[in-house]
Amino acid sequence: VQNTFTVTFEDYETVVGIGATMNDAVANAKALIREIVVGAVTAVTEDNPMLFWYYGYGYSFSYYQGTDANGNAACLIAEITITINIDKNSYTDMSDVANKYNQLAIAVNEFEVNGISRYEKVKSINDSLCDMITYPEVQGYFSDGSPFYGPMAHQPTGALLNGLAVCEGYAEAFKLICDREG
Repeated sequence: VQNTFTVTFEDYETVVGIGATMNDAVANAKALIREIVVGAVTAVTEDNPMLFWYYGYGYSFSYYQGTDANGNAACLIAEITITINIDKNSYTDMSDVANKYNQLAIAVNEFEVNGISRYEKVKSINDSLCDMITYPEVQGYFSDGSPFYGPMAHQPTGALLNGLAVCEGYAEAFKLICDREG
């Protein structure tokens, strides 16, 4: 489990910002990179419940200065580094995350699914999760007024390791087990 990912571009014109000045080109590149990074991180984290420890991200990039065929300033991206932040409400550090990751993998692998048809398997998963998961009590409130249900309540770890989860934790646990079953 790691929390920094670097994407290196071999073709330096893969992501480019063009402008009348280099400042304009860099600003245009920043806007394009933000769009790309937001889309990529959202797609990866939303489709991968094993990234349960995810709690926001940051990114940086390096670039080369150049000009395009029309003589405009060009910002040619060499590398983008994305740093995924740990949910500090639930985990102390990456070794804690790795430990929970391994426990979650075992729980998913050992989860018993009954039935032969797709419907029977899905029903079995749903019924077992409903029997083992309780919706937690509100433990406090964030500064924006949204409720805090406790550590891991929005994650598959809360559902499969603690038996306490809100709908998001249940859904992520359900997805992991369904993915395992194909």
